[in-house]
Amino acid sequence: MTGSDVIVIGGGLAGMAAAIRAADDGAHVRLFERAPRLGGATRSFVRDGVSYDNGQHVFMRCCTEYLRFLERIGSREKVVLQSRMDVAVQVVGGPRSRLRRVQLPAPAHLSPALLRYRPLALVDRLRVVRTALALRRLDLGDQRLDEQTVG
Repeated sequence: MTGSDVIVIGGGLAGMAAAIRAADDGAHVRLFERAPRLGGATRSFVRDGVSYDNGQHVFMRCCTEYLRFLERIGSREKVVLQSRMDVAVQVVGGPRSRLRRVQLPAPAHLSPALLRYRPLALVDRLRVVRTALALRRLDLGDQRLDEQTVG
């Protein structure tokens, strides 16, 4: 791509990643974003004295491309990966809950958290367990799965 002119429309995570990749490959890149800042939905803002984070603020170790992107832009040291997933959940006007992984093999590693996860009705929590067990039976090497949606 050396010497090519590349135009990227949109300065969200995907647009920034595409622009950086093209530039790394030797292209002359122009990135266009209509908002006054880059990041798309991934941003922080303050309203009425309260700071809010929006976007890619929760990710897992398996998000290797996102981690590689953070390394490339020099921000990898600004994020923290938990040794074991532990996420507090606050539903507006509802109960506080916590999704915490325990040291069991998947999908049992989330079972205790799921059983206590109050934002979901018990019947919905049981549906999640049934779905996790069904997913475990899938052959991840089967390329036909790439054509199926979660729905």
